[in-house]
Amino acid sequence: MFHWQKKMDSLEVPAAKVRRLYRSLSDIQVALPGFPSQQATAYLCLFAVEDGFGIAIVLHLHASQHLAFYFADREKISKQEAGRVLDEGIHFAESMGFIMGDLDIQLLDPEEQDSLWNSLPLKRGVTAGAIPGKQANADQREETQAVVAEQAEEIEQAEEIGELEKDLEVRRAAVLRRRKPSSEEIEARRKTLLENLGRFLASF
Repeated sequence: MFHWQKKMDSLEVPAAKVRRLYRSLSDIQVALPGFPSQQATAYLCLFAVEDGFGIAIVLHLHASQHLAFYFADREKISKQEAGRVLDEGIHFAESMGFIMGDLDIQLLDPEEQDSLWNSLPLKRGVTAGAIPGKQANADQREETQAVVAEQAEEIEQAEEIGELEKDLEVRRAAVLRRRKPSSEEIEARRKTLLENLGRFLASF
């Protein structure tokens, strides 16, 4: 039998001690007590301990970002029992609907073993107890804030452009008022001045 160890959040085992490693070929929907129903990946790990082996079945709950660790009844398994308990672990995972595939970690060289083991969440763990959808909501809020900030900047720029256009119109009107009169305008003003002067002198 395998039992859920709720206080576990990672498997602190070096890659060199991992003897067999399985992962589900596809994710399935699971519902664990205290968590909403969600997609999960299953792992099965047989690892060496002093004078024997340990075995763990791990469910990675994707939405909740939580690892659920299941361990065999016995903390230590003898070499003679390892094969049978490994089969029991595979059967336990498949009873939940998973189809397990052997990752053949025991056939890799040490560097490849480290790379594979470190790429999985079992050793490093995940953010336990995350609220489903919280990160998505946070990302959405950040995106909304970015859009609002961008729109505010565009409005500010538009207002600045509007002020510049108004200032330009004022300057253009002032230039037109101060522009040099044409020769026709000068001649007309001169005639008006002479006529006014003639009328003024005739009044004496």
